[in-house]
Amino acid sequence: MNLDIDDTSTSNWSPPKGGRVKGNSDGSVVIETGSATVGGVIRNAQGEWLLGFSQKIGNMIVCQAEAGALLQGIQLAWGQGRSQGLTCALAPRI
Repeated sequence: MNLDIDDTSTSNWSPPKGGRVKGNSDGSVVIETGSATVGGVIRNAQGEWLLGFSQKIGNMIVCQAEAGALLQGIQLAWGQGRSQGLTCALAPRI
């Protein structure tokens, strides 16, 4: 697997470098209940949607949900044969 991390602090989507695909994922938790959900999308360098996911993942804290979202995105890309040249974007906190 050829994995890059894009940690630029921007709220706008930017294309991956060099013909790679880019995964954006996020996890969220309802604080009162601990119920967590993850979701994400993988796009090509032109911004076109290739793959996506959304799933309830049980009860946990926010950092676990964020890590779970990243893992789900990587697993999805791997399972679809898109793991070569995957850039994972870390969402800025605004």
